[in-house]
Formats: sequence, structure tokens, C-alpha cells
Amino acid sequence: MRIGIFNKPEVYNERAQKLFTGYMTRMLTKLGREDLIEKVVPDYPVGCKRIAYSKIYLEGLARNNVVVERSEIAQVKSNSIVTENGQENEIDVLVLATGFITQDYMGPLQGKPNNTMTWVDNHRSEIYD
Repeated sequence: MRIGIFNKPEVYNERAQKLFTGYMTRMLTKLGREDLIEKVVPDYPVGCKRIAYSKIYLEGLARNNVVVERSEIAQVKSNSIVTENGQENEIDVLVLATGFITQDYMGPLQGKPNNTMTWVDNHRSEIYD
């Protein structure tokens, strides 16, 4: 006997996508960052890729010192990146993420000035300032 999501996965997938994208759109609008909607709200079905929709994640992206850049990187310099469209952005951290095991580090990461990101005992990543 098949129940719930297994009976009509396409219906549940459409509902889930509407819920996720609706929430993300409302949050980004509330945060005054409508410019991020096209950049971070997914246009693909739930389950195809990881959808990060948490309030904390969206609030972090909406900060005025965060740049969400979707253009391809043409050049990495010592403290900036240059995208294919020629725009140069100064950076403190360059995150290249695939969505897999993002909490494990090769070692402590050093921030500016003297901030260190470590893997703490309760298995949460934290930055200390």
C-alpha cells in the first residue's frame, strides 16, 4: 500500500516548491532585499538540489556587508574576485560550496582580524569575534 507523497509525488513536489519559494520571497521582501529573490530563490523542483530556506540563512545573505554574486569568477586576486562581467568585489572570504559535508574543515580557518572558525564540541560551526 502506498500512501501520502508516494501516491502523487508531482503534486507534493509542486506544493513543497510553492511553500519554500513563497517563504523565501516573503522573507527577502520583509528584509528589504528583493534584489536577492532572483539570485537565491530556486526555480527548480524540491529534491533536485538542496534548498536552503532558513530564516538565519536568508538574514545572513540580506546583510549589507554580504554580496551574493552568481556570475562566473574570471580571476581570484589576493583580496578580491573579478567576475566575467568585469566587476571586481573585495572579499574577506570566498566560499566554494557544493552542499556536501560543509561543516568539516581541513583545519581552523583564520578570519580578520584574528577571528577563528573552528569545529566546536557540539558540532556547530561558529566564528568568534
